[in-house]
Amino acid sequence: MKSSNGATITLSWPPGTFVPGTTVVVDPAPPSVTSTALAGEHNTVINVIVTDSSGHPLTTFTQPLSVTVTSSESGQQYVPVFSTDGGQTFTAIPLIG
Repeated sequence: MKSSNGATITLSWPPGTFVPGTTVVVDPAPPSVTSTALAGEHNTVINVIVTDSSGHPLTTFTQPLSVTVTSSESGQQYVPVFSTDGGQTFTAIPLIG
């Protein structure tokens, strides 16, 4: 999948991460991003929404999700962050591994 600035986005997870009926939606161009620090030129914003079979949001998983963002520009770097309040505030995602 491609973001609005041409970056390639890949999302993957190991078998057993979700129960049957789970829906994963990746939006490479969310309609409302309120943080100008993240929505500035050359930044990539994606929205990953995971819900159960009843449509309730899931925020914890049995295995980690892998989100890979590959830039089309040489030297581009990304700082992964997440928001639990619709993009009002963001928290850095620490490197695991």
